[in-house]
Parts: sequence; structure tokens; C-alpha cells
Amino acid sequence: MARQRIVVGVDGSVAAQSALEWALRQARWIDATVLVVTAADSTVDAGAAPESLPEQRRRLTALQQRCIADARAAVGTRDLPVIGRELLSADPLTGLRQVGRRADLLVVGGGDRPMPASMAARLRRTGLPVVVVTPPQVAVSDAMPVPTAVPVAEAVTVGA
Repeated sequence: MARQRIVVGVDGSVAAQSALEWALRQARWIDATVLVVTAADSTVDAGAAPESLPEQRRRLTALQQRCIADARAAVGTRDLPVIGRELLSADPLTGLRQVGRRADLLVVGGGDRPMPASMAARLRRTGLPVVVVTPPQVAVSDAMPVPTAVPVAEAVTVGA
């Protein structure tokens, strides 16, 4: 039987970092792999200098590597799951929908920005199993049991 795959959206926010840490713990618990996904479209904010595609890829690769290193430090290195990375040139909702089709579970952060909550609601309507992780107010124990099944088309919020 193939390993389950957990896809987690990472954008550098505190909530996304909490989602990545939760996904690593969950993957360790159920012996799944984790795919860290960062989606960014090429639109430029008003007044911002345009960023070349190679510059954007370097910046997002560094962001993913930093987030993964921080998550590894937070959850410990014992029995870490296989972690893959993917960069997408798309808006986050579209990118997570695309990659989520290849996932058994999609994990996103919520709580420190208003967008992830609405994104999770839109993702839930697609039938993808979604977990929304809020940044913890207290440290989470490595031994804490986590849910092993998430009903399809229902978002679950974990955290404080």
C-alpha cells in the first residue's frame, strides 16, 4: 500500500509555520509523506518593483527551506517523514486545489491572516479533506495524539 501524502501550504506566516509543524507530526503519526507547497502568482503590488521569475524562485525556495528547518527544529528530528517541496506559479487557492488533488490531506494555516479561513472554506467546497491549523498559544507536546482521519468535504480546525 502506498504511503499517504499530506500537502501543506506554506507562505512564511506564523499560521503556515504552525500548519507545517502539525503536518510533520501528523505524518510521523500515520507514516505519511509531506509535500510543502508555496504558490505565488506573478502579479505585482502597486508601487512594488517587479521581481524576475528566477528571483522569485530563489526567494520562495529559501522561504521553504527556512520554514522546513524551523519546523524540524520544533518537532524534533526523530522519525521525521519524507519531505518534498514544490513551487507553483499560481494564486494560492488555485495552486492548492491543483496539488491537493494528489493528496490524502491538505493542511493550511489560519488565524494570523483573514485569507486562509476563506481559502479553507473554498477548498472544502471542492471535496478536498482540509485541516486548518491555528497558531498554538501553548507548546504542543510531541506525544499529543492527532486526528488520523478527516471527513471529505469537511474542514477541521486544530490548535488554540
